[in-house]
Amino acid sequence: MLPQKQHKGIMQLISEGSSNRELVRTYGNMTMPAAMNAPQPAIGALVRAHGREKVEKTIAVMVIETAAYFDQEMGKEQAIDIAAEVTTRYPFLKMEDAWVVLSDVRSSETFGKLTSNKLLSAIRNYSEKRMQAAAQQSLNEHLARQEPRAESTGSAKLAEIKHQWQLKNFIQKYEKPESK
Repeated sequence: MLPQKQHKGIMQLISEGSSNRELVRTYGNMTMPAAMNAPQPAIGALVRAHGREKVEKTIAVMVIETAAYFDQEMGKEQAIDIAAEVTTRYPFLKMEDAWVVLSDVRSSETFGKLTSNKLLSAIRNYSEKRMQAAAQQSLNEHLARQEPRAESTGSAKLAEIKHQWQLKNFIQKYEKPESK
C-alpha cells in the first residue's frame, strides 16, 4: 500500500510547503513509465485549473532545488523563465515527468555546470523519449485489444514485423520535424 502522500500530486505537496527531502522520500523512485501513468493531470490541465503563475512557481521551486544540488544558486526570475518554457512547450508532460527529468539531471555524473540551456535540453530529450514510450504503450494497448488470430507457423514473426511497422509509422506521424 502506498503512503498517503503518494496520492497527492507534486504541485499540491510543494504548495503545502513540503521540503525537498519530503519530495525525495515520496517521489524518489519515480520513473518515466510511472510518471506517464500517474493519475495526476498534465501541466496544461494544471495551468487551466490553477493558473499559469501557480504552475510556473511550482516548477521554478523544483528547478531552484535542482540547482542547489550543483552548489549553485539560481535566481527566481531565471527559474520562472525555465518554468514558462516548460508550460509553453511541454503542456502534455506532468509534474511527475518534470520531477523525473530533474532527478536525472541531479544524479548525472557528467552534467557539469547547470545552465538554463542544459536544463531545457534535458527536458526536450526526455519529452522526445516519453513521446516514443507513449506511442509504444498506445500501440501495445491497441494490439492487445485486437481479436487474436489463429496461430500458424510464422504468424508470430509476421505479427512482430507488423507491430514494428505500425510503431514506426505512428512515431513518424507524430514526430516533429528536426530544425536545420
